Amino acid sequence: MDFHPGYGGSSAIIKARDRSEKKRGRADVRKKTGVLLLAAVLLTAGCRGSAGEENPESAAPPQQAGSSGEETAYGRLPQQVTLKIPYKIVKESTKLADGDSYEDNPIYRYLEESLNMKISHVWESRDTEGAVTQKINLAIASNDIPDAMMVNPNQLRVLVEKGMIEDLTDVYDRYASDLIKNIHDSTQGASLESARFGGRLMALPNVSIEADSPYLLWVRQDWLAKLGLAPPKTADDIARIARAFIERDPDGNGRADTLGLSGDKYIVLGQKAGLHAFDSVFSANGAFPKAWVRDKDGNVVYGSLTPQTKEVLAKLAGWYNEGIIEKDFPLRGDGGEVVAANRVGIHFGAWWSPWYPHPDSIKNDPKAEWIAVRAPLDADGRFTVRMAPVADQFIVVRKGYKHPEAVMKLLNTFTRLERGEDPNTEQAAAIKEYESRCQIDKHDFYPFNMILDYADAVGRKTELLERVAAGELKKEDMKTDEMRQNYDAVLSDLTHPKKDLTAYSVSRAYLQGGRVLNEGVNGEYSLFTGQTPTMESRWAALDKLENDTFLRIVTGEAPVDSFDSFVKKWKELGGEQITREVTEAVKLK
Repeated sequence: MDFHPGYGGSSAIIKARDRSEKKRGRADVRKKTGVLLLAAVLLTAGCRGSAGEENPESAAPPQQAGSSGEETAYGRLPQQVTLKIPYKIVKESTKLADGDSYEDNPIYRYLEESLNMKISHVWESRDTEGAVTQKINLAIASNDIPDAMMVNPNQLRVLVEKGMIEDLTDVYDRYASDLIKNIHDSTQGASLESARFGGRLMALPNVSIEADSPYLLWVRQDWLAKLGLAPPKTADDIARIARAFIERDPDGNGRADTLGLSGDKYIVLGQKAGLHAFDSVFSANGAFPKAWVRDKDGNVVYGSLTPQTKEVLAKLAGWYNEGIIEKDFPLRGDGGEVVAANRVGIHFGAWWSPWYPHPDSIKNDPKAEWIAVRAPLDADGRFTVRMAPVADQFIVVRKGYKHPEAVMKLLNTFTRLERGEDPNTEQAAAIKEYESRCQIDKHDFYPFNMILDYADAVGRKTELLERVAAGELKKEDMKTDEMRQNYDAVLSDLTHPKKDLTAYSVSRAYLQGGRVLNEGVNGEYSLFTGQTPTMESRWAALDKLENDTFLRIVTGEAPVDSFDSFVKKWKELGGEQITREVTEAVKLK
């Protein structure tokens, strides 16, 4: 497994990680006494593109957990079961050992032999331009779906309405492992609730990592110190600091080459945090674009149309006009370039920003000292943010499939394997060796691309690592391989700051980003996250209209009052009907 912030989290973390330095690790495995003998996993010869000796067949059979409940969760099926699924290609298979494929590799062989099942791919596809979504939509429309598959919220709704999938309520209650149940419990039941219809659990949901939602403000502390400035709290503080960074030569090079805030051409993303968008400026003003919220009268409204949103657009337009927001942001594919060049010393970004773009900033200026700040705060002094849906991916089972428990057992087993908690020590170690030798990540080759972690995973890990930094915990107190690696990273960066940028990324992501988030977040969730019938034909055009209007207002190409005509046009082009449909959906839910 790559050296990364957490097992779960958004794809944005993985993208940031992939841009950073990589470090191979070893999975933590805990050996327990087993009760069942299975065939051993055979690992094939050296991987494509790399030399290596032939790996011998593992001699020890897989073992099962000891408690009867866990035996039910992980136990071998009494008769071999075939499971036909679609397969989303996450990473290319070119580095797998010769003869191995997406459908036949050590990870699949271990899962199949552990559970006495055969996993068959009905098709394999990269998700280029939404190809996987289109294929699943076609299968649903033709009433011909595979035994199990991953779907989005809208697809789940349609499948339930058409009666095409199994009720998994009893399957989950009986077969879900304690680990899976504990992970869902970390959402206070909200993740499972997102998959319930009429009180019945119709799918197995993922769990969004809470820390992946907020945009923090990242600021160059060394620049603040040089200019005698305190970290910002309010939007006005942010503008004042950005202006100082532009005008007062914080890098000391004698040239007027520093810029203000970086930006994103979409202005607001309304989803899991990335880099440079202005979502937190909106939420501090009680505005939640791209979310469905209630107005002061309790009506369901689209957050992009509210007076509070117009107020923030006016503020951002003023900032842009004054140069507080750097002028060329709409032209940049990635605002990280101006951060890396140390022309920008203040930007919005997720907790994982120390993975990217900060290492590039430090490479170019070792004095760069980035800190995370909860800003801007709202009028009540709270850090209010728009939260991503608690679940946005779901595993469903075809109506009539005779062994839905096989899907639950499969999720149990690869989740335990991913987290380094598999008691089948030798098999897990053999897979880890295969990962290292072939330079792959096993989670890119699971049957379902669903990696589960606790909703508050980042907060939990941050608390442990803060105690590490304080000298209160030793390495043997870390229970997983990931946390032992994180332990080493924190101590390395404390002892030799910024010398090892991989250690820096891990240490600062948690001890800056994670620590600040643990100070408290006032999260607001959208009332609705699916898709209505009218959205299917109208939403793409409405979303483009919104994005274009917001960018034109902020950059001064359109006056602030053009917002009013945008609202009118949005409603006329189908938005009013969509609002009625969302209102009805919220009532039903």
